Amino acid sequence: SRKSNAEAGARSEQFFLKALAVNPKDGSVWTSLGLLLMHRGRGAEAEVCFRKALALDPNNGFYHDMMAKYLLSLGRLPEARAHVETALWLYPRDGVAQNLLNKIKRLQSAPPA
Repeated sequence: SRKSNAEAGARSEQFFLKALAVNPKDGSVWTSLGLLLMHRGRGAEAEVCFRKALALDPNNGFYHDMMAKYLLSLGRLPEARAHVETALWLYPRDGVAQNLLNKIKRLQSAPPA
């Protein structure tokens, strides 16, 4: 049900915040919190989380993938593409990044609506 999903999301958010209180330098927790917030419609907060994860570990391709996914959801294609290209530079066989890049290329080549 919608209520139980909201409750589960709130519990997950509290869990991530407690984990960050113990170790604020855990980029994976920042990224997980960002994904949760993104899915809960709290994009500005999600972006802060993704940026914190990247500041902690700028060579983590997954963090770049998730930031790109978020930016793509907002239509911020040049920024999303920069993160995807960084992820692919770090990990050339990154399937998530390759799929995101293909989607960005399609959107960038589409005629304006």
